[in-house]
Amino acid sequence: MPVFRALLAAVILVAASLSRVAYSDDLQNSGRRDPVAILRQFKLVSRGSGWASTGPPENGRESSRLYWTDDNGQTWRDITPHGMLAPREGLIFFLNRWRGWVLSTDDDEHLERAHFYLFSTIDGARHWRSLMLQRPKFMDDGNDNFLPTQIYFSDPQHGWILWRYDFTHSSRYALLGTNDGGHTWKPLPEPPGAGPVLFVTSRGGWMIGGMGDDGVGAPGDTQLWRTIDGGQKWSPIAIPIPKNSAEQGFYLIALKFLNMQEGMVAAGLQDMQGGATVGFLSCRTEDGGKTWRFSQFRALSAMPSIGAKHVFWSVDRHVQMENQAIPLTSPVGGSLAGDFLELDFLDDLDAWIEYREGQGPRFMVIATIDGGKTSRLIWPPVRLRESTKTPESSKLSRP
Repeated sequence: MPVFRALLAAVILVAASLSRVAYSDDLQNSGRRDPVAILRQFKLVSRGSGWASTGPPENGRESSRLYWTDDNGQTWRDITPHGMLAPREGLIFFLNRWRGWVLSTDDDEHLERAHFYLFSTIDGARHWRSLMLQRPKFMDDGNDNFLPTQIYFSDPQHGWILWRYDFTHSSRYALLGTNDGGHTWKPLPEPPGAGPVLFVTSRGGWMIGGMGDDGVGAPGDTQLWRTIDGGQKWSPIAIPIPKNSAEQGFYLIALKFLNMQEGMVAAGLQDMQGGATVGFLSCRTEDGGKTWRFSQFRALSAMPSIGAKHVFWSVDRHVQMENQAIPLTSPVGGSLAGDFLELDFLDDLDAWIEYREGQGPRFMVIATIDGGKTSRLIWPPVRLRESTKTPESSKLSRP
């Protein structure tokens, strides 16, 4: 288990495993060159629309910024919640073009006494509403330090926040739920592990957790769980390991379900003696976990992203669908010979892909709308600027 402080910094404040660098013009368009800013997270929400968040330069005091694009990265609009107290963003979730939530803290250096604030918007970030959130507790001594690890909404009204509390040689988890868009939150029974969690309806959901000897969820990532009552109760779903992998350790990494029947899970295989990762599995079910289909490949490291019907992996210097490499083209023609890092596939064609050329600190994000046959650089943008379009003036229809 990681060191407590390291876990807090990685999960709560950054929510990403790598620091990424983006070179851009000054964020306020003053004409001067902006210092190096850190690209922390990015996410496609719908085709052509998504967000990216940046952190201040190293040793900088500026707050993080949150940006939105509706033209697949050609232009970006600053949508940072006004009055956000944290110098760095926390957890971000957008259900669609109009509705989003940001969970932030007012003290990222002393998290044991931090307060957490939930910012929400229903008009495409033109306005934000803020709410101070009470963190969950499971003891009466007031020393519990649950910290949020994920926020997720299945629709505009129903959402969940997953929390984690680490102490000596163990962890506890908590789940808060809302049925009014985040205005009020109520505690749910302790979930079966660290997640991630995903809900496809207001009552049906899936999550990754562990299995204890007594059948109760325990720290770990070896078990898939399902709920049909909004998180009140969870049932384990077995994923039978293929026979050629039976002597290897099996752990779950990511999941994506379209409904309570169709879904995919990305998993890793470990050497039982040394503990090193030796391969990866793509697992697909179409009957709620009763039967599974597998695709396997050998590698020491890989990062998954789940599309519509396939699992995509970044493996060193290439991207592959299941166990087949994809010939991604360069935004300027030719092939891409650098390192592929984080992937975000909305479906099997539309994706944002983090890429690094050579050994330098320059990280880029490229977009594809045809599964990699063509691509375009979307980050760093030529000029990061405020859009003159407001949500009301957009041609998009409000859901």
